Amino acid sequence: MLSGTSLNATAQTLGTPFSFDVAADATPVLFAEADGNLFLSAAAGAFGLVEIRLMLDGAAVQTIKTEVLNYGAGNMSAAWHLHTMRPLAPGTHTLYVDAKVLASTAGASVQINSPNSGRLSMFLLR
Repeated sequence: MLSGTSLNATAQTLGTPFSFDVAADATPVLFAEADGNLFLSAAAGAFGLVEIRLMLDGAAVQTIKTEVLNYGAGNMSAAWHLHTMRPLAPGTHTLYVDAKVLASTAGASVQINSPNSGRLSMFLLR
């Protein structure tokens, strides 16, 4: 599960990074996906532009930039989804998702996966 987090302009890891080992004699392919929701609490006409990255061993393997917009009244939400499929070398690997606000309307509050509505899944295929 990816934890609910209030976002700002600094990249924040969502949940706990997942570490796993690949045996020396294995040549698996990693299939990983993550999804969740962005939430915006602000007045009508507000927006938040967010960058969300799927990270493997400290490097971004997929990045999306998505917006959540409030055209009317009340809080708004927008779904997001990331995925990758790539071969892995033997050794220890770490997989996680991070996110940050790139731009927003003054006074807007942007949250991600609140309360705890995101997920990160992975499979090693042989």
